[in-house]
Amino acid sequence: MKENRILSTAGLGLSDSNRLKTYCSLMQESLVDHWVIVDDFIESHVCFIHSDFLLNLEGSFKSKSQITVLVNKDNTTTSKFDFQLKLPFTTNNVKQLLNNISRNHAFTDFAEHQNTDDEKNSNLNFLLNIGKSLFGEKNKINLNKARNNKTSKVITERLTVTAPETSQVVFIGSPRSGKSKAIESICMDNSITTNLYVSDEVSVRIDYGEIKLKNKNIKLVGLPSKIRSESSWEILTKQASTLVILLDLSRPEPLTFLEYYLNFLSNKKNKISIYCCFTHCDKFKGSLHKLVLNIKNKHPELTGIYHIDAREKTDVEKLLSKVLDN
Repeated sequence: MKENRILSTAGLGLSDSNRLKTYCSLMQESLVDHWVIVDDFIESHVCFIHSDFLLNLEGSFKSKSQITVLVNKDNTTTSKFDFQLKLPFTTNNVKQLLNNISRNHAFTDFAEHQNTDDEKNSNLNFLLNIGKSLFGEKNKINLNKARNNKTSKVITERLTVTAPETSQVVFIGSPRSGKSKAIESICMDNSITTNLYVSDEVSVRIDYGEIKLKNKNIKLVGLPSKIRSESSWEILTKQASTLVILLDLSRPEPLTFLEYYLNFLSNKKNKISIYCCFTHCDKFKGSLHKLVLNIKNKHPELTGIYHIDAREKTDVEKLLSKVLDN
């Protein structure tokens, strides 16, 4: 019987990620293990990461995977990684690599997640800092309440409530694009990362924070890199007034992520303002000015294009001020 293994494609460009996902699906019968593909840097058995992206991260990358596969665009190799693969992906080189890993590596069981004292204190501090609801009547949705802790219930209520003089800004972007860091930078103790259960089977890992800026209450939400279900999207963006696409310029093919998100949004009913915001600009090899002109000409539906260092509170504050002014 095949073992279920988790494979993260979060370190790849979008086209390579989709190709790898397709090949794994087509070759399941010829693979030793059953590979489940995820898009984010989560605890996994194997993670694929492009060498250019890893180089741009300059040592800040800490893998949550038991095995990291370095993906190269040429024949360059490094002794730091036991498993390496040259692009382009083919059914043969992917099958050979994954089966080699399955046969020769002894995976360890994932430790069951338990809330640490720090996490429990973070939940408590978050609830205490928020205090009473700022947002009037609560329009609650039907949650599987038995599987939601108090923090998740509070956040879900705030995401779905209609509240005067309140803005909800949603961040979406590829893994490590700065969604979590931007919310944490400006909201500090009024921010948290948690799972929300939108049905009995579906949970979504989000970042959430609340601040007051220009005399207006603002709810900030960071979404996963890809939303898999319509119900999740409807709940998480029900009261959204603005959506900010964080475009990580340190990634291979950063514009493919912008195309993906705008194509995804074109099929949604949400009538919200959409912004593009660059992050990791210091890693971009080309001209930012030409990049902005290119995006403006190709995507006139964008309300604005900005750039931030998500670690800097002042940068995030300036971005939100511009969003609120429009």
